[in-house]
Amino acid sequence: MAQSLPGDSHLADLKESTMIRQVLYQQVKNEENMKKKTFIPILLILLLSCSNMHKSIESRHISDTIYVSYYPYAFTSNISNPCSTMAEESDKKESDSIIYITQENFDRIKHLFNKNKSTTTKNGCDSRILVKYGNDVICMGTDSCLCAINDTNIGIDLDVMYMIKWKSGYYNYFDRTELIYDDAIEKYGFPDDYNYNRPDKDDTNQIKKFTLRKIAFLPLSDQ
Repeated sequence: MAQSLPGDSHLADLKESTMIRQVLYQQVKNEENMKKKTFIPILLILLLSCSNMHKSIESRHISDTIYVSYYPYAFTSNISNPCSTMAEESDKKESDSIIYITQENFDRIKHLFNKNKSTTTKNGCDSRILVKYGNDVICMGTDSCLCAINDTNIGIDLDVMYMIKWKSGYYNYFDRTELIYDDAIEKYGFPDDYNYNRPDKDDTNQIKKFTLRKIAFLPLSDQ
């Protein structure tokens, strides 16, 4: 019978240890491959979902959307700002955000376009807010003025005008001392979620340029 040398046992242990490490390494590699195979389909599903959601939002923009554009923060000008000028500027701009409102409020804004009949007065407004639905455009100005795009004055609906300013975030760009002269604020008070967006020092130039904000209203029931 052959006798085992003292070093044979050590070599056998090394071979066994090496085999174990190779098996463990292979197991780890297999697990990593499985994770990659699982992760890629999930990532593709998420990307497709985001893409479909974006397409859905874009289609809603075309089918049933009310756009509200306004100048944030207070400013004064030497000449009146016509509604048509705001319309041209708004048409060139993409929406900054999408806000869902109740179907009831959405319909109330639509009704504002349907019920208003132009008066014989054609003074127009010093326009600060533009509301667009389809091809119809109206503007709100200082002193609760409401006019059509041709600057023909329209009978106001203070309740709906208040709701538009509130839901679009317009009020949040004015401090309380500036808003106490707003007719709708005088009648209905400050919105419960009013929160003044105090401008940073870096925003000074932005305010001087009257950078327009554009909001897309979508009816809540269509989500």
